[in-house]
Amino acid sequence: MGKQIQVAMLDDDEAEFLAFVREGARIQLLRGFAPTAEQLFVESIGARSEGEWQYYVWNKAFPWEPQFSFVSADAPVTERRGWAYVSNTSTAPLVEFSRHNFDSQGVQGRMYWAKFFAAPNGLGYDVDAFGRWYDSLAYWIRRRGRRASPGGLLYLPSAWKKHGSVAIK
Repeated sequence: MGKQIQVAMLDDDEAEFLAFVREGARIQLLRGFAPTAEQLFVESIGARSEGEWQYYVWNKAFPWEPQFSFVSADAPVTERRGWAYVSNTSTAPLVEFSRHNFDSQGVQGRMYWAKFFAAPNGLGYDVDAFGRWYDSLAYWIRRRGRRASPGGLLYLPSAWKKHGSVAIK
Protein backbone atom coordinates (compact mmCIF):
# COMPACT_ATOMS: atom_id res chain seq x y z
CA MET A 1 0.00 0.00 0.00
CA GLY A 2 1.21 3.52 -0.77
CA LYS A 3 1.24 6.63 1.39
CA GLN A 4 0.06 10.08 0.40
CA ILE A 5 -0.74 13.51 1.70
CA GLN A 6 -2.89 15.92 -0.32
CA VAL A 7 -1.39 19.39 -0.42
CA ALA A 8 -1.80 22.71 -2.21
CA MET A 9 1.31 24.86 -2.67
CA LEU A 10 2.11 27.99 -4.61
CA ASP A 11 5.57 28.60 -6.06
CA ASP A 12 7.12 30.02 -2.89
CA ASP A 13 5.64 27.16 -0.81
CA GLU A 14 7.24 24.70 -3.27
CA ALA A 15 10.59 26.51 -2.99
CA GLU A 16 10.46 26.34 0.83
CA PHE A 17 9.54 22.67 0.69
CA LEU A 18 12.44 21.85 -1.65
CA ALA A 19 14.83 23.84 0.56
CA PHE A 20 13.70 21.77 3.54
CA VAL A 21 14.12 18.52 1.58
CA ARG A 22 17.64 19.53 0.48
CA GLU A 23 18.63 20.36 4.08
CA GLY A 24 18.25 16.74 5.09
CA ALA A 25 19.15 14.80 1.96
CA ARG A 26 21.13 14.85 -1.25
CA ILE A 27 18.35 14.68 -3.82
CA GLN A 28 17.74 14.59 -7.53
CA LEU A 29 14.56 16.14 -8.90
CA LEU A 30 13.00 14.53 -11.97
CA ARG A 31 10.19 15.79 -14.20
CA GLY A 32 7.34 13.42 -15.06
CA PHE A 33 7.93 13.83 -18.81
CA ALA A 34 10.48 15.65 -20.95
CA PRO A 35 11.48 15.86 -24.62
CA THR A 36 14.65 13.83 -23.86
CA ALA A 37 15.79 11.53 -21.05
CA GLU A 38 18.49 14.04 -20.06
CA GLN A 39 15.87 16.77 -19.63
CA LEU A 40 14.04 14.69 -17.02
CA PHE A 41 16.76 15.62 -14.51
CA VAL A 42 16.22 19.18 -13.20
CA GLU A 43 17.40 21.33 -10.31
CA SER A 44 14.11 23.09 -9.60
CA ILE A 45 10.40 22.93 -10.23
CA GLY A 46 9.48 24.72 -13.44
CA ALA A 47 6.93 27.46 -14.02
CA ARG A 48 3.31 26.30 -13.94
CA SER A 49 2.61 25.33 -17.52
CA GLU A 50 1.66 22.33 -19.63
CA GLY A 51 3.87 19.39 -18.68
CA GLU A 52 5.12 20.91 -15.42
CA TRP A 53 2.69 19.26 -13.01
CA GLN A 54 4.43 16.07 -11.84
CA TYR A 55 7.87 15.64 -10.32
CA TYR A 56 9.76 12.94 -8.47
CA VAL A 57 12.20 13.48 -5.60
CA TRP A 58 14.95 10.88 -5.43
CA ASN A 59 16.83 10.71 -2.14
CA LYS A 60 20.21 9.61 -3.47
CA ALA A 61 21.06 7.85 -0.19
CA PHE A 62 18.93 5.05 -1.64
CA PRO A 63 20.57 3.40 -4.67
CA TRP A 64 18.50 3.14 -7.82
CA GLU A 65 18.95 2.99 -11.58
CA PRO A 66 16.26 4.86 -13.53
CA GLN A 67 14.93 3.11 -16.61
CA PHE A 68 13.66 5.23 -19.47
CA SER A 69 10.83 4.73 -21.92
CA PHE A 70 9.22 6.98 -24.49
CA VAL A 71 5.60 7.91 -25.07
CA SER A 72 4.33 5.94 -28.06
CA ALA A 73 3.57 7.55 -31.41
CA ASP A 74 -0.11 6.68 -31.07
CA ALA A 75 -0.57 8.04 -27.52
CA PRO A 76 -3.71 10.12 -27.01
CA VAL A 77 -1.69 13.06 -25.60
CA THR A 78 -0.25 14.14 -28.94
CA GLU A 79 2.03 16.89 -27.59
CA ARG A 80 4.02 14.31 -25.56
CA ARG A 81 4.48 11.70 -28.28
CA GLY A 82 8.11 10.65 -28.30
CA TRP A 83 8.80 12.27 -24.92
CA ALA A 84 10.85 10.45 -22.29
CA TYR A 85 9.72 9.28 -18.87
CA VAL A 86 11.10 7.06 -16.11
CA SER A 87 9.36 3.71 -16.40
CA ASN A 88 10.37 2.15 -13.08
CA THR A 89 9.04 4.79 -10.67
CA SER A 90 6.66 2.42 -8.86
CA THR A 91 9.50 0.38 -7.34
CA ALA A 92 11.98 3.24 -6.94
CA PRO A 93 13.00 5.18 -3.83
CA LEU A 94 11.06 8.20 -5.05
CA VAL A 95 8.52 10.57 -3.63
CA GLU A 96 6.08 11.75 -6.27
CA PHE A 97 5.06 15.38 -6.06
CA SER A 98 2.02 16.36 -8.10
CA ARG A 99 1.25 20.06 -8.13
CA HIS A 100 -2.17 21.35 -7.18
CA ASN A 101 -3.99 22.95 -10.11
CA PHE A 102 -5.89 25.91 -8.69
CA ASP A 103 -7.66 26.39 -12.03
CA SER A 104 -9.11 22.88 -12.16
CA GLN A 105 -11.39 21.61 -9.40
CA GLY A 106 -10.55 17.93 -9.92
CA VAL A 107 -6.73 18.14 -9.86
CA GLN A 108 -5.47 18.10 -6.28
CA GLY A 109 -1.83 18.24 -5.37
CA ARG A 110 -0.22 15.44 -3.45
CA MET A 111 2.99 13.98 -2.16
CA TYR A 112 2.97 10.22 -2.68
CA TRP A 113 5.19 7.20 -2.05
CA ALA A 114 4.11 4.03 -3.85
CA LYS A 115 5.80 1.83 -1.23
CA PHE A 116 4.59 -1.76 -1.86
CA PHE A 117 1.55 -0.79 -3.96
CA ALA A 118 3.07 -1.86 -7.29
CA ALA A 119 6.00 -3.94 -6.07
CA PRO A 120 4.90 -7.60 -5.89
CA ASN A 121 8.55 -8.71 -5.77
CA GLY A 122 9.52 -6.28 -3.02
CA LEU A 123 11.67 -3.19 -3.10
CA GLY A 124 15.42 -2.99 -3.59
CA TYR A 125 16.07 -0.39 -0.91
CA ASP A 126 15.72 0.05 2.85
CA VAL A 127 11.95 0.54 3.15
CA ASP A 128 12.01 1.39 6.87
CA ALA A 129 14.65 4.10 6.44
CA PHE A 130 12.89 5.52 3.37
CA GLY A 131 9.60 5.47 5.28
CA ARG A 132 11.12 7.54 8.07
CA TRP A 133 12.37 10.06 5.49
CA TYR A 134 8.94 10.22 3.80
CA ASP A 135 7.26 10.69 7.19
CA SER A 136 9.60 13.62 7.96
CA LEU A 137 8.49 15.32 4.72
CA ALA A 138 4.81 14.67 5.49
CA TYR A 139 5.30 16.01 9.03
CA TRP A 140 6.85 19.22 7.65
CA ILE A 141 3.80 19.69 5.38
CA ARG A 142 1.29 18.95 8.15
CA ARG A 143 3.02 21.34 10.57
CA ARG A 144 2.80 24.22 8.10
CA GLY A 145 -0.51 23.42 6.44
CA ARG A 146 -4.08 24.46 7.17
CA ARG A 147 -7.23 22.64 6.15
CA ALA A 148 -10.36 24.31 4.83
CA SER A 149 -12.37 21.32 6.08
CA PRO A 150 -11.64 18.36 8.39
CA GLY A 151 -9.66 15.71 6.53
CA GLY A 152 -9.47 17.94 3.45
CA LEU A 153 -6.64 19.31 1.40
CA LEU A 154 -3.74 20.93 3.29
CA TYR A 155 -2.86 24.44 2.11
CA LEU A 156 0.66 25.68 2.78
CA PRO A 157 0.93 29.36 3.86
CA SER A 158 0.96 31.17 0.49
CA ALA A 159 -1.64 28.84 -0.99
CA TRP A 160 -3.83 29.42 2.08
CA LYS A 161 -3.54 33.21 1.78
CA LYS A 162 -4.57 33.14 -1.85
CA HIS A 163 -7.00 30.20 -2.00
CA GLY A 164 -7.65 28.59 1.39
CA SER A 165 -10.18 30.98 2.80
CA VAL A 166 -12.13 30.80 -0.48
CA ALA A 167 -12.38 27.01 -0.01
CA ILE A 168 -14.26 27.50 3.29
CA LYS A 169 -17.78 27.93 2.03
